[in-house]
Amino acid sequence: MPRYVVDVSFKGTVYAGWQIQPNCTTVQGELDAALSRVLREPISTYGAGRTDSGVHALKLPAHFDFEGELPKHFMFAVNALLPRDIAIMQAYKAIPPNFHARFSGRARAYRYQLTFKKDPIRYGFARWVKEDLDLEAMYSAAKIFLEYDSYESFCKTNSNNKTYICDIKQSYFEWEGDMLVYHVRANRFLRSMVRTMIGTLINVGKGVLDEPGLRQIIESKDRTLAGMTELADGLFLSDVEYEAGSLEIVVFG
Repeated sequence: MPRYVVDVSFKGTVYAGWQIQPNCTTVQGELDAALSRVLREPISTYGAGRTDSGVHALKLPAHFDFEGELPKHFMFAVNALLPRDIAIMQAYKAIPPNFHARFSGRARAYRYQLTFKKDPIRYGFARWVKEDLDLEAMYSAAKIFLEYDSYESFCKTNSNNKTYICDIKQSYFEWEGDMLVYHVRANRFLRSMVRTMIGTLINVGKGVLDEPGLRQIIESKDRTLAGMTELADGLFLSDVEYEAGSLEIVVFG
């Protein structure tokens, strides 16, 4: 049976995360319902990740199986049925027969947005920083995450992980206009890991933590020593990377 993949973009504010849960409104639940109506059979999607409540996504790939070709009106029809804060941006056909949106991913990228002024337009999409921060210290500290591979100190407690090993390939800040964005890319992430990392980096900016202290936190593997888990508002899943040639774009004539 053909396996298809859609890139899903959503504003996560009103959703209890991606994954279907009892008595909760979720992104996956809304997507499955829309796909099932358009394709006229029960459709179950499998997402590339399980974003927490309130987290947004610029691109969260999800796969599903469907016998036959997608109809020409597929993109329009699905988006017409989805709530205005969820959309599918692209559709693909998976080439490898065992392709899986989650397990075939080679890397994932997140961004966390910081704003330094009260901005109602960005409310819900960026963490408003009211304090004066030592940004140069934060820039330098962000690079330290590239030197380690175990991140138990930044994982939500009682998450039942088999391993805390993560291969972080990018960890840096950049300005986008007057908004400061933290970018991080790795082969995998632990639950609440990025929000705890940015909370800890903000502590560096406040001067309550220095680089040796950050190293001690990482090496201690003790969650109680790391910074607070920042709000979901500013966090976006921005990309999921797969082996080249795994996906073929569906062209709707």
